[in-house]
Amino acid sequence: MNGPPNFGDEPPFTHVHYPTVDDDIPFGRQLATLCTTLHLAAPCFRGRAEPVGSQGSARRWEIDTEIKGRTVVPLTPDITYSVRYPDFMLGLQFAMQHAIARVCEAYHDEPPPDSVFRSFGRRVVGGNAVGPEILGEDPHMEDVQFQALEQNMVDIGKSLYNEMTRTDIAEDQVGILQGQLTMKTNEVNRRGDVILNMHAIMEQIMYEKDLLQLQYDQLQAQVNNTNPAPAPAQAPPPPQDEEMEPQEAQEMDTPATRTRSRAKNSGNTNFLSLP
Repeated sequence: MNGPPNFGDEPPFTHVHYPTVDDDIPFGRQLATLCTTLHLAAPCFRGRAEPVGSQGSARRWEIDTEIKGRTVVPLTPDITYSVRYPDFMLGLQFAMQHAIARVCEAYHDEPPPDSVFRSFGRRVVGGNAVGPEILGEDPHMEDVQFQALEQNMVDIGKSLYNEMTRTDIAEDQVGILQGQLTMKTNEVNRRGDVILNMHAIMEQIMYEKDLLQLQYDQLQAQVNNTNPAPAPAQAPPPPQDEEMEPQEAQEMDTPATRTRSRAKNSGNTNFLSLP
C-alpha cells in the first residue's frame, strides 16, 4: 500500500489501521467479526495530527473512517465520516465503536436471527443513536441495554468534541491576548529606549556646551594676553597762579623819552635838568 496522499496545506495522514479478528484494540475484534459476517471489506481508519496551536497545546487528531459497501448485488453505499479526537488511540476506539453502530443500522436485517449483532446499538447517518421506538413494545433487556450504551457513547463523544472546541477557542483567545501583551510590552520597551536615547543626547549636548564654554574662556584669555588693557586715565593737574609782569606802557620815541630811558638804565632818576 502506498503512503497516504498529501491534501494540500492540510497535514498528511500518518496513521492507518485495519481491524482484524485478533485485534487487541477495544472494538476492533467485534468490528472485524461483524464485517466478516456481512461479507464486507475491513474498514479503514486513517489518522492525521493537526498542527500544534500557538500556545503549544496538545495535538488534536482527525480520524477518517471508510467502510466500503458491496460492489455486487445487493449493492450498498460506502459509509464514511471524519471526527476530531484528543489523540489517535482514544479516537480510534471511538471511531470503531461508531463504525459498529453504523454497520448494525445499515445491515440490521442481514445477520442471522440468533446473532448478537442484532442487539447491538445502532446509529443513523450523522452519527446519532436511533430512538428507543425501534425496540418495539416489549423489547428484550439486552436490547435496551445496548441501545442505552450507544446513546451514552454518542453523548460522551459530543461532550468530548464540545470540550475540545471550547479549549481550542480559549487557547486562541489566550494567544490573542498574549500577542497584544507582547505588542504593548514591545511598545513600552521602545519608548523606554527612546527616553534613554534622549537622555544620552541631552548629556552629549551638555558636554558639548561645557566644552564650547571652556574653549571660549581659553580664547578670551588669549585675547586679553595679546592686547593688555590701557592704564587708567589721570585727571589733569589743577591750574597754578603765575606772576605776571606788568607790561610797560609803550612810550613814544622822542628825545625826552630816550633821555629818561638812558637815565633809568644808569640808575639816575633825576633825569630832569633845568635849562
